[in-house]
Amino acid sequence: MSVWYAYTGSATAPTYLANDATDANTVLLGNNMYRGTDNLFTNDNGNTQSSGDIERLDFILNSAGERATTDQAFAVFDRGNATNHDSFKIAIITGVDTNGNPTSYGGNLITVTPSNYDTAANPIANQSYTVERYNNGDNLSAEDNAITGGSILSTDQGVQGVGGVVLSLANLGISAGTTIYGYSIMAADVYSTSTATVAINSTVSADLVNYMNTAYYPSNTSDNTTTGDGNYGGLDLVAVNGVEFSSFAPTPEPSVYGAVLAALGLGCLGWRRWRPRRA
Repeated sequence: MSVWYAYTGSATAPTYLANDATDANTVLLGNNMYRGTDNLFTNDNGNTQSSGDIERLDFILNSAGERATTDQAFAVFDRGNATNHDSFKIAIITGVDTNGNPTSYGGNLITVTPSNYDTAANPIANQSYTVERYNNGDNLSAEDNAITGGSILSTDQGVQGVGGVVLSLANLGISAGTTIYGYSIMAADVYSTSTATVAINSTVSADLVNYMNTAYYPSNTSDNTTTGDGNYGGLDLVAVNGVEFSSFAPTPEPSVYGAVLAALGLGCLGWRRWRPRRA
């Protein structure tokens, strides 16, 4: 797994803006704009530095379920350049088992592409970052020395900002009154490489539930493919997840996914589960 941290100061003597995380859940929690995962859904791009083993992330807001309302929305944030953010797919969870694992999805399977972000500017301006890499699954206590060479400083450093998208339940095809449990995000090549909206029926729902089915969750997702949207698994997910927003007037146009955060108020933060692909 790869984790990015924003920092100030020089590249050789950085001052990190977020604390070290020791496990994957910690990386993605805490509402922190200065930490996240790097190339989250990449399985195999010929470069072990960017290859992970994650097919889907499930964020459970309420294990007992909650009734959807017209003013609910969810946000997903990505580290990147304003004109070149990463694609992903997202769907609403409409059923869970006793352990909180998704058993059904409803509404629409939506693909977010780079054009759906605010391409004029990032809400969080460019900042320096460094990527740390680990090869012990969920254990992030020790870096992969085969890659870092034992140095505490990563050679993978750059300058990028943070952008995001806001998706209302209307965008996601969910009607008011529907019982929902949370949402899942996936690589852009899950189910198909098409970016068209897919209406989720019982068959599509069953296909999405089984993340071990490589027919729908490819095990060779790349971050540098030359087909489709060009970046199926490269999402650099920021640690602001499992958060529910409520809209206030003026309401953003539902046809635009861009992160118009000034029109959104923070809602409730729930318990979340990250869902890796298991071999």
